[in-house]
Amino acid sequence: MLARQYADALYALAQQPKADAKKLAEGLKETLVRRGHAALAPRIAAELSRVEHHAKNQTVIRVRIADASAKKEAVAKAEALITAEGDVARDIEVVEDKSLISGFVVEGPGFRFDASARAALTDLYRTLTTN
Repeated sequence: MLARQYADALYALAQQPKADAKKLAEGLKETLVRRGHAALAPRIAAELSRVEHHAKNQTVIRVRIADASAKKEAVAKAEALITAEGDVARDIEVVEDKSLISGFVVEGPGFRFDASARAALTDLYRTLTTN
């Protein structure tokens, strides 16, 4: 718990415009020694890695495509979703996913748009079984 608090504070300080990584590291080291928390350093580093990973996941839109032919349409849809949400520009990460038969899936913080063959087949199954 304490390691996470140090990691969160360190990450917040590092995001400031004039943050100096060397000074932040030295300040953290001094603070840990002064407070008797020097043994937490490895756990703080691990927590900081998790915090950075989580922050990156909040800003990246992931596009999974079945093959290269779906890339253009998938990226256009991702950009349209970002614009529709009135969101700021985000990084779009495109990955070829062999588990998809065809189509694409766009995922971001708080949304998922599935235009894959699996989604179409699932919708067809639901339609046939409920009516």
